[in-house]
Amino acid sequence: MTASVSGSPHAFKPVAKLNVVAFSKVLDRDPEQMNSLMTAIQTVGFFYLDISDKYSESMLNNLEECSSVMKSWFSEPDAVKNEYKTVSMASHGYKPIGSQAGTHGGRDGWEVLKTGTLEMASRWGLIPAVENHYETFSTFQRQCDYVSRMLLDRISHALGLGAESSLNRTHRGDCPSKSAVAYLHYIPMDPTGGNVGHNMHTDYGTLTLVFAPQWGLQVLYPIGPRGEDREWQWVEPRPNCAIVNVADVLHFLTGRRVISAVHRVLPLPDQHRYSVTYFLRPSDDTLMPDAEGNLINVMEWYTKKNNNYEAPAHTQDKSFLIGGLYKDGFGIIEGKGANEINVTNRTNR
Repeated sequence: MTASVSGSPHAFKPVAKLNVVAFSKVLDRDPEQMNSLMTAIQTVGFFYLDISDKYSESMLNNLEECSSVMKSWFSEPDAVKNEYKTVSMASHGYKPIGSQAGTHGGRDGWEVLKTGTLEMASRWGLIPAVENHYETFSTFQRQCDYVSRMLLDRISHALGLGAESSLNRTHRGDCPSKSAVAYLHYIPMDPTGGNVGHNMHTDYGTLTLVFAPQWGLQVLYPIGPRGEDREWQWVEPRPNCAIVNVADVLHFLTGRRVISAVHRVLPLPDQHRYSVTYFLRPSDDTLMPDAEGNLINVMEWYTKKNNNYEAPAHTQDKSFLIGGLYKDGFGIIEGKGANEINVTNRTNR
């Protein structure tokens, strides 16, 4: 299978220049590819992961089938979908449109079904569409988990985190976590401004794999001679590639040596947008230093951040929404599009 992308690139500028890292070579700790990976996560927090190798073909095939099933399920009446509303602290279940703040001060314009990794393995609380295609969905989720864990292991090794400090110790397979696959559907641009996109944020967890064949994703990209300023730039969809971004927990567990990337999703003006995301998250009992340097349980960070997502835009703590990573002037990062935003703050790394 060769994954396809859609949308004209001419309407989406500027485009972020992201490193491309070949997964098959990262497995072998290829020096050139590891250097590309580490440079990306220490400067931007985003990179493309090339999974066009023969061994990844089944993963792309499973992605295609899961996406097709979910696209059909999202067309079901709201009453049907609302029977499976989010459970287990937002890591499993359905979130309807308008549950969180959007990009223009209103509510969001996306819905999502999440399948928690533990719930999937236990066949607990699955919607009929997933249950009827269980082998495909469960295999795809395991493949996402494998890719994410291999990336984490290679990052841990490259940072010199061995033995007691290894990142693998905080991502144990025998411990519950909030790792999950998210199947997302964004409605077209709401002309009334009522439900628009996915507000700017950093991800709560460790690493995020994004499969997005359509435009809409933006990253706050470093600009200027030393990367001291930032602006919204579009992330180009690429066939046979996942988009990988660093999330908050990895930023903090590594002593802030990697960047948790601020990003958002803007709706397309005339079409529905679909994407699939895998969130690798730490074991629920993991302790980490937060943005203030206080040692906290990751569940405390997760709970506070999730509650902030769901708050009205005017009451949200914008600093916390973006991981507490940028505290000087981030309130000005608001606007309608990449070319309409003036980001004048300096980042704190």
